[in-house]
Amino acid sequence: MSEDDFDNILEYSGMCDKHGQEAVDDYMEFHDELDNFEEAYCGEWDSEEDFARHIVDECYNLESEMGDLARYFDYEAFGRDLFMYGYSMGANNNVFSVV
Repeated sequence: MSEDDFDNILEYSGMCDKHGQEAVDDYMEFHDELDNFEEAYCGEWDSEEDFARHIVDECYNLESEMGDLARYFDYEAFGRDLFMYGYSMGANNNVFSVV
């Protein structure tokens, strides 16, 4: 085993201890190395729509901006758009931003 392979195993193991193996494995679906894992990791969500709801809740106040129309906001479509370009979700529902 090369020193680089050993270092990669240590890095993988450390990230698994810190964030969980499922999150690290989801990231590895899209990337060959873990260099930007912590910057990209957004958490675990049940669906793209749930993540979209989180983004809207964190970044916008739909009630004050839209009033009664806020209830018509299409979270499913917004989530679909988010995951077209800016985010990815792994098999274990962990979300990562494009870094």
